[in-house]
Amino acid sequence: MSPAEEIKSKLDIVEVIREYIQVKAAGANFQALCPFHREKSPSFVISPDKQIWHCFGCGKGGDVLSFVQEIEGLSFPDTIRLLAPKAGVILHQENRQEYSQRGRLLDCLESAAKQYVHYLETEETGKKMKAYLLKRGLSEETIKDWQVGYGPERWTAMLEYLHSRQFSEKEIFAAGLAGRSERGSVYDRFRDRIVFPIRDVSGALIAFTARVNPDKADTVPGGKYINSPQTEVYDKSRVLFALDKAKKAIKERGFAIVVEGQMDAIACHQHGFTNTVASSGTALTVEQLKLLKRFSNNLILSFDMDNAGQLAADRGIKEAMSLDMNIKIIVLPSQYKDPDECLRANPDDFKRALINARPMMEYYFEKVKSAKDLRKLSDKKEIAAAMLAMIAKFSNKIDRDYWLQRLAENLDISEQALRESLPALKHEYAAPSAPKSEI
Repeated sequence: MSPAEEIKSKLDIVEVIREYIQVKAAGANFQALCPFHREKSPSFVISPDKQIWHCFGCGKGGDVLSFVQEIEGLSFPDTIRLLAPKAGVILHQENRQEYSQRGRLLDCLESAAKQYVHYLETEETGKKMKAYLLKRGLSEETIKDWQVGYGPERWTAMLEYLHSRQFSEKEIFAAGLAGRSERGSVYDRFRDRIVFPIRDVSGALIAFTARVNPDKADTVPGGKYINSPQTEVYDKSRVLFALDKAKKAIKERGFAIVVEGQMDAIACHQHGFTNTVASSGTALTVEQLKLLKRFSNNLILSFDMDNAGQLAADRGIKEAMSLDMNIKIIVLPSQYKDPDECLRANPDDFKRALINARPMMEYYFEKVKSAKDLRKLSDKKEIAAAMLAMIAKFSNKIDRDYWLQRLAENLDISEQALRESLPALKHEYAAPSAPKSEI
């Protein structure tokens, strides 16, 4: 039996697909909204008896291997590599030779992660960094579970280690683990930094984010965190930190908590908020939101409550609105700058803020109106312009009409005038679903 056939025989297609999208029983089969095209009623059907899937809307279909290959955007050899551990199938050396360059890069990154963990436990500075993490409130179990490591200050410590593991310099550079100076000398990218692995939705390690040594935060140029560059396996606009750990809880609890930083996400998980992911300090992208939408249509955003954080929240909100997602905003007590700080001081404060999360448009409307004088026509125009830009993002007509009425009442301006000022809407219609039938 080939590795592919062995994997298919040992995996339940329903359980594998359930890791990616929300699936509901429908008689002897299972149904879902198709992840490969936009639709409002489910036309994606899974047959557990035949171990196949088919979408009656877009026409795609196949077995468990073809589904994972399609949704992950992998080659067939990389799909086998990804699913083999899930199925308990051991790939022998002759199979490994079929791996693509992507497979080699993933192996290189995994080897680096294990060595970073070793450096955290054995290097003198690594031990200090671990003590710092413990002081920051992370437990021994959390540090181990998230595979947090340390990159030594030596210029080529990781390069030398990976060379000893039979990875070429070309592969190490392609994995984003090394750089080259203007003079041509090579160096480890994550020197003297606390290193956090970044994994994709399936759990494959694809990149790292690294925090500067806190003892040198004021002397090292650049930002507090640096990330892996874009590589063949890592596109930051398509990845959400911690989604591999959070996806099950997101489906079970019916919503995702989205925070800004990696430490925020790890702290949330440690305190039981295991349906949390991080946008890694940037505004949410359409690709990230579509990824979340596989597991839930409900988002609760908790960004740092400074100007940059609020702006990031606003940009992510607009993208989520265009996807017809339900959005709420966590407003932390003013003494906390982020969820990590709040959880360290008083976890109950974060829990209360989560319970009292505000509907997005209510939050945004209050924010836009603050510091404005509704007696001034110029201020009314500014509020109207900001709100209309948001209202135009709604893909649901009922939402648009409701907020046009609310805005008209608040500004004492006719609804018709506001409607005529509404930015042109771009309608996107889902392809009509074909009649349902049994697979």
